[in-house]
Amino acid sequence: MKKRKNYLIDKKFQFRATFVIIALSTALVSSIIILISIIAVSNNTKMKKLISAEDNIVQFLATKPDKVDDQYYNDVLMEVAKKHDANTKEMGAIVFNNQILLIVTLAIALIGECLLCMKLIRLTHRISGPIYVMSNYIRSIIDGKKPDMRNLRKDDELQEFYHLFKELVNTMDRGKKTTKK
Repeated sequence: MKKRKNYLIDKKFQFRATFVIIALSTALVSSIIILISIIAVSNNTKMKKLISAEDNIVQFLATKPDKVDDQYYNDVLMEVAKKHDANTKEMGAIVFNNQILLIVTLAIALIGECLLCMKLIRLTHRISGPIYVMSNYIRSIIDGKKPDMRNLRKDDELQEFYHLFKELVNTMDRGKKTTKK
């Protein structure tokens, strides 16, 4: 038997299924990338400001001018300590937000994968359903019974093949009737 080289047998179905899968995956990945990018840029901006403030604090603490009043210097140190505490809390918040971002990213990815899985199940059901129906008809024919043919569901795939199959069954049925005469 020759190996089949043409993989596009039912172009309409195959391209539609491929497009749906690629579109869903692309939308999911793009939304995750956009979300991460927005949060990362915001966090980087905050961190740059905090680093600059911390650098200023270290610069100030490294040099105490000789002519500065001790009380004034202590007051300034207290103010610097407050800013340092505020900066430390903000950096902790940024770290926490980054952890939340990772959790949300994983959750979105899992939800997206579940949605993609459900979409693929529905798609394959529209293929498997007609195959199941035709298999039952074939069993009926093998058992010598005339299958009770019905139409496929509107969204089922393999419509053209099913109509051809129905035509075959009807032709076989007509052949039996002419043979009996």
